[in-house]
Amino acid sequence: MKKINIIMCTSIFIIMLTSISLARPGGGGSSGGGSSSGGSSSGGHGSSSYNRSNTNPTASAVTSLAMTGVMISISRTNTIISRFKVMKKEKECNSVIKEISLYNSNYSLNKIYKDVSDTFYIQAKAWANMDQDIAIDYSTSKLYNNHRTKLQWMSVRNERNILKKEKLISMRVIGIDSNKNENIESIWIAIKGSMIDYIEKNGEITEGNKYIAKPYVEYWKFDSIDGRWLLDEIKQEGDLFELEQIGTIRIE
Repeated sequence: MKKINIIMCTSIFIIMLTSISLARPGGGGSSGGGSSSGGSSSGGHGSSSYNRSNTNPTASAVTSLAMTGVMISISRTNTIISRFKVMKKEKECNSVIKEISLYNSNYSLNKIYKDVSDTFYIQAKAWANMDQDIAIDYSTSKLYNNHRTKLQWMSVRNERNILKKEKLISMRVIGIDSNKNENIESIWIAIKGSMIDYIEKNGEITEGNKYIAKPYVEYWKFDSIDGRWLLDEIKQEGDLFELEQIGTIRIE
């Protein structure tokens, strides 16, 4: 029995080390739309079924540990591949941006980086204060409404996302979509940030860590509106298909 407990504790410890809270602005993970409660219900049912079964506990523990290892391996492999692809796309985009910026100052990298940096910190402030109006001038109406809905849902569940020590580490342009005929001007930025990120419910921490700042990477889409780059969409790192879709260059 002692050996089983050690195996199970090891499995849980590995999961804790490798999982990242995605509650930050946009609710990239469990903070949005009720997926967290659904997961808890499913987990409880599974536990009940396990107690009633005659499955060998040692075999179940080993299987669980093996599956955890496979999931971690796949996740890390996708992350490594994603980062190499991001570097390649950044190089391609920067050469194009240099040409466009000669006749369109909105594509100056200094201009882009300033707008992205301002948006990063104001979005974090709006999310932590559960008031999307704080960032209304830094986002499109689509993203504003999306974030406001998610914050309202968190409020209904008596949840609050606490963000501290926000830091923007790097920005990489990985996609450009400029079509004058369709009146489209968009860019995708690979954001690398770090922050303390946790969720409180009724005064208790239900997700995240209140002491450790964790790094993360996201893909942010910005639309050019009235001479400014406004945040329109946020996607998470690790999905190679998504990265291929958003990391394109289209100039027409």
